Amino acid sequence: MTWVTATTSVITGPMLSRRSVKARTGPWFLDLRRFLGGISVVFLITHMATLGADSFVDFGAKELFVPGASVWKPEAIAWGIIAAYLLVAIEVSSLLRRRINKHLWRVIHFSAFAAMISGSYHAYLAGSDVDKPIAWGIAGIGSLLVFGLISMRLPRPYPQDPNTAQLPAKNFGPPPLPEAADSEAGEPDKAAYTQWLKEWLVYAEKYGDEAPKDPSRAL
Repeated sequence: MTWVTATTSVITGPMLSRRSVKARTGPWFLDLRRFLGGISVVFLITHMATLGADSFVDFGAKELFVPGASVWKPEAIAWGIIAAYLLVAIEVSSLLRRRINKHLWRVIHFSAFAAMISGSYHAYLAGSDVDKPIAWGIAGIGSLLVFGLISMRLPRPYPQDPNTAQLPAKNFGPPPLPEAADSEAGEPDKAAYTQWLKEWLVYAEKYGDEAPKDPSRAL
């Protein structure tokens, strides 16, 4: 349950970064993501508490909190502890978002992907349900969704026009405002301006707040 809720929370992150999703869902989708993150920590605490109470393997505080200290499947437990620390850090940073540096918050939140990978490897090595088809189905669908959304968030050179696709890297950025067709009026050609506006909207939809800052390109 910790893996399912945490992975679902990771999936909703890139979705929330798209303005079209924000406009259609409203604040409830953000509340859902916050709930998933919080409930993941609750499931994590329950998981660790039941391990401490388990009589089959002797888990003390050292084995639960120090990577590599466990005698039973040390590699698996180490990756689980790393994932747990990352998950808690992400949740705490969410609660303190208004009080910490925005760049630091982003760095911590991007570690959610590392937490998901670490948790998945931990479950693969030590999980009791890894041999069941339903577990593989859930893990496979969740992983495909996460990596698919990550690929959508990777930066791409803006120009989609084949005539400008080979522009050098310094031209990466929003499309420039077309030159004025009439030097006296100082206004661009209407057709060129319409095309520029369409390209700019596509750029804004794709990158949003993540748009690269390039002072050499003026809007």
